[in-house]
Amino acid sequence: MNYAQMFKNLKNRLDNEAGKLKQSAQQYTEQIAAQVGQYRQAMNEQATGSDANASISKRFLNSVTGTTNPEAGESKVEDPADVSIESSSAIMSEIPEADLLGLGLSSTESPSNRRRRSPSAESTHSNESTLASLLQSIPNVISSAFETIPSDSESVTSEAFSVRSTNDPAYNSRLKQRLASYKAKYRDAVHRHNKLVDEVTATKKILETTQDECLQKVEKLRSEKRVLAEKLRDSVGNGDGKDDLEKKCEDYKRMLEQCKNKIKALQQEKKDQLINVDDDESPRIKELESRIQKTEEEWTTRINESDQQHAIVLATTKAEMHGALENKDSEIEQWRRKCAVLEQQDADANQRWNEKVEKLQAMNKALEAENNEMIDKLSEAKTQGVKAVLEEEEKKRSILESDMNEEIERLKEEIEKMTLEMSSYKVRLEAKESSEFDEHNEDIETLKLEIASVRSEKIDLESKLAEHVSSFDIYRAEAEKTLAAAKEQFEKKVSECDKWREKYEERAAASDHIATVEFETQETEAHRILEYVKI
Repeated sequence: MNYAQMFKNLKNRLDNEAGKLKQSAQQYTEQIAAQVGQYRQAMNEQATGSDANASISKRFLNSVTGTTNPEAGESKVEDPADVSIESSSAIMSEIPEADLLGLGLSSTESPSNRRRRSPSAESTHSNESTLASLLQSIPNVISSAFETIPSDSESVTSEAFSVRSTNDPAYNSRLKQRLASYKAKYRDAVHRHNKLVDEVTATKKILETTQDECLQKVEKLRSEKRVLAEKLRDSVGNGDGKDDLEKKCEDYKRMLEQCKNKIKALQQEKKDQLINVDDDESPRIKELESRIQKTEEEWTTRINESDQQHAIVLATTKAEMHGALENKDSEIEQWRRKCAVLEQQDADANQRWNEKVEKLQAMNKALEAENNEMIDKLSEAKTQGVKAVLEEEEKKRSILESDMNEEIERLKEEIEKMTLEMSSYKVRLEAKESSEFDEHNEDIETLKLEIASVRSEKIDLESKLAEHVSSFDIYRAEAEKTLAAAKEQFEKKVSECDKWREKYEERAAASDHIATVEFETQETEAHRILEYVKI
């Protein structure tokens, strides 16, 4: 925006200076045309005689060359035509050069307050250099209109002309306002740059925190894995099922011992009964022996069945324990694989984050480099454009100055020739009035031709000025196009940076969500394993 405003100010300034130059040229041509018209009117009024014509021609030459006629200054009787020509030359001498050029540097006096001067000895010296100083001031005005622009950070406008007063309060207030606006724009640019730097640091901090959190989660999962493995080893080492089986075996052994003791007691009773009982009780003894045999057979069958059942139970429990151990081994292997996968994913995620951070840093550096390059290119283009304009204008000014100097020399030579011719005309008029009148008419024709040539030269100068203005408009349009293209490219880069930042934030949020979901699933699986182990 600063460069666009600078180019706009330069454009307005050049347009104003071109308008002022055109206006000053028009005023100058109008003044010359008025003097030529007055000269024609005076030449057409031939009623006053040859002396009046001679005095008119002398006064016209005096008004152009700045010389005075002492005889005319001493004479007290003046013609009306002489008075009008005198007053016009005096008014022309009173008009400053800045008013003719439209520079606004004349005094504040109104035309009514200006003093009309008659050609006197004091005003002859000022009238001599009026035309020369007027023609020499035009190139200086053109060169002063294209001054160098100060700098990028300061105001692009400078004083239109070196003669402007620096104590003008309105001009100083405008300069202060522009300086404040440029300072505000510079502060805004610095604020935006600091904001981008803060965003980059914030993204770096977020990346560091997410990386630390992922590492903490991995360490936590590893510690949980160790705890679960230790619990599993403890459960396998303790052998709760084996203890139960051993208790059952001890119970069965105890029961077997009780049964054996019972059998021994019964045998002892049998012996006692055999001793005490008579032979009459033999059937009863047989019956008891049969009972004992039956009970022994029953208990032997029961013991065998219990041994078989115990062996079956031991085999089934061993098979179950073996299957449980295999399942635990498979689960441990799965957990190991999951841990390896998680470690690999964590390493890949860290590598991706590091690559993304490096890419973002590289993009940030590239954007900063492109921004600096764009600023340098714009400043170089601006300085080159201004230098090119100044060089072109300097060349044009030098060409115009040389042309004008040549024209001035030519006009001086013509004026000298005219003075010589007029003096010869005066001698001839004194000798022969009729022949002098004819020759004077021929001189009038030559003057008309010279006036026509001056007009053609004026038209050529105006056409050259129009060509310069059109070429400057073309250059200004090209500069605006390049500035617009550079601005669009910079805005595209800024939009791309915003898109990359949004994508990065979305990916960071997605990765955080995935990490939380995985952590929750792992916690649920760990709780399930612990519950299963407890069962």
